[in-house]
Amino acid sequence: MDSERNEIEQHEVKHFSASGSNLNDYVSIPQFYTDRSVFITGGTGFVGKVLVEKLLRSCPGIKNIYLLIRPKRGQEAKARLNDLMNVPLFDTLRRERPNDLNKVIPIYGDITLEKLGISENDQALLCRTVSIVFHSAATVKFDEKLKLSVAINMLGTKRLVELCHRMMSLDALVHVSTAYCNCDRTEVSEVIYAPPYNPNDIISLVEWLPENMLDDLTPSLIGKRPNTYTFTKALAEHMLLNEAGNLPVAIVRPSIVLSSLNEPLPGWVDNYNGPTLNVVLQGTGLVKFVLLDKSKRADFIPVDVVANLMIVSAWKLATTSNKNLIVYNCIGGNENPIDWGNFLKLYGKILTKYNDAMNECRFFSTRQWSFQNGNVKELINSMNSDDQKRFNINLCKFSWDKYIENYVLGFRTYLLKQSIESLPQSRQKTRMLFWINIAVLCCYLCEGANGTTCAEPSDASDLTGILCPTNQTELECVTFSYRLDKTRVNTARGCSPKGFCNAPDIPFFEITSCYSCSEDLCNNAIQQNANVFTISLFILSLTLFFTKFFQ
Repeated sequence: MDSERNEIEQHEVKHFSASGSNLNDYVSIPQFYTDRSVFITGGTGFVGKVLVEKLLRSCPGIKNIYLLIRPKRGQEAKARLNDLMNVPLFDTLRRERPNDLNKVIPIYGDITLEKLGISENDQALLCRTVSIVFHSAATVKFDEKLKLSVAINMLGTKRLVELCHRMMSLDALVHVSTAYCNCDRTEVSEVIYAPPYNPNDIISLVEWLPENMLDDLTPSLIGKRPNTYTFTKALAEHMLLNEAGNLPVAIVRPSIVLSSLNEPLPGWVDNYNGPTLNVVLQGTGLVKFVLLDKSKRADFIPVDVVANLMIVSAWKLATTSNKNLIVYNCIGGNENPIDWGNFLKLYGKILTKYNDAMNECRFFSTRQWSFQNGNVKELINSMNSDDQKRFNINLCKFSWDKYIENYVLGFRTYLLKQSIESLPQSRQKTRMLFWINIAVLCCYLCEGANGTTCAEPSDASDLTGILCPTNQTELECVTFSYRLDKTRVNTARGCSPKGFCNAPDIPFFEITSCYSCSEDLCNNAIQQNANVFTISLFILSLTLFFTKFFQ
């Protein structure tokens, strides 16, 4: 492993310096893409759709855009392409240059299959005509099984590289990774770091090991990384470094991708990934609390900026003599930072307590990284003023206030299908749900203050420690225990809640368990739960009635 790390460090020195282009021979980005054909994987995803639209609208001379599309839920690839072209994102193109939509051509395939599931004829077509490849296909589910995550994020990348080696005139391969693939580090430069395992060893392990054993082994394999997504993305980068050979490759690492900044619609979003689901649930009154550290920097990046950087990085690779692999950290936190606390204030809600809806994101919302983006800055400096405006990747001067406003209006419009005219009605409903929630909470606290007591631990060896000590919190001291299978046994003294726990170094999910001990583990809990359940049913009935009334 030491020799492998030395090899990687040598590659880091060799591969990662962006050089400026000769301005006397400057080729504009739209001019560069004229008469070129591109191949895109992941073109039906959030980033992929914006990339397709931007190429068509801002590079009108582009010849063809081939999209790898697989049948899904009984829907053929061509039908999926028609659905893609009918989303509001393409309204401007449909109105101004409708014939340009015919440049998008489906390529039937599947990223998880050998040779990407592409027919021999289509492979020959791609190898003969394509000069730019954008690889954004990935499974972005944090809780994805390791087997499927490896198949898509790693094997899919490996198969695409094999296809690219056969292309006759490839000028650029742009691979979309994630800024958090190295989240086990606090400082992340624009280099490929040595992975904990050889990617081919992980692929072999996944292929022969039974899935149940693989599931048991996954926590040990991913180590300090929080999920299989960041783990397989890191291995995919290293695999690219080893197998790209003389291919011109750029890796774009976006941070947390949110709605569009400006193009073609401010605030456009079409999925619930990242914090969007939690913001939507909280905004509709279904979720009251989320887990985050308000002081940590929230590294958001608008989706149209990601698409622009992909387009510009391919142009840069093809128009300069340096064909070495280069990495771009596509982040927003350095030039125009915003922390989670200000993000939530701009959204209009201050959230301080854990909720299950935020569980998948809590690793990222309670930590902070220092990302270097010198290559991106050099890339900006190599563009002329027209291209800088047309393909904006500079976040120094935009307003978070306006962006968050468009973000909220965007998910209302494009995800919840609610019109702007319904805002006053929605505010009225939100106020109603707020006071109903306060009423339920008051009832719960009143019931919890009746002097209930908890049973002593049945086995002191099971005790894992004391949560919420009295000198750090408003809760009385509560001790709890877990068995090895992570089931809670019982709790010790102190089940009279006086407020929310506020110990900064205590995991929130454990605090929630501590706070709920009077509800499910104390003496007299049955009667107490019956009272709370009756009140909750009554409040729920009122909620449903008034929600229906105000619609």
